[in-house]
Amino acid sequence: HDALPISKDFAAMRLFRIDRELTLDELESAVQACPPVDLLPLQAQGHGFTHLAEVKPGLFHLEMLTQERLLPKKVIKPVVAQRATEFEMLNGCKPSRKTLREIEEEVVATMLPKAPIFEFKTHALIYGKSIVVEK
Repeated sequence: HDALPISKDFAAMRLFRIDRELTLDELESAVQACPPVDLLPLQAQGHGFTHLAEVKPGLFHLEMLTQERLLPKKVIKPVVAQRATEFEMLNGCKPSRKTLREIEEEVVATMLPKAPIFEFKTHALIYGKSIVVEK
C-alpha cells in the first residue's frame, strides 16, 4: 500500500495524551512559575512561557520562548586541540581524557559569553486530554 501524503504542517507536530484535563488556573500558575529568562553570561539555554490564551472554552494556546547560545563543536575543537598541544609541549606528555575534558570546559566557559543567542518559539494547543506541540 502507498502511504498517505502528510502535509508538512502535520509532520511538524507531536500529539500527547495526558491523564486529566487541565484548567485555565493550572495553566496560568505554570506560566507564572516559568517566565522567560534573559540568559546569564555562562548560561547556555533558558526558556519560559510567554503567552497563554483560551481560544474557546476548553481550548488553550500556549507559547514557550527558548533562548539558546550556540557554540558549535567546530569552533571549540581547534582551540581545544591547540591547548592540548601546548599542554604536551609544557609537560612532555599528551593530556589525559580528564585533562582534555577540563581544557574543553575552560574553552567553553571562555567562549560561551560571546556566543550568539538564538530565540525560537514553540506553540502548543491543549484540548481536553490532548496536547498538540509544534516541533
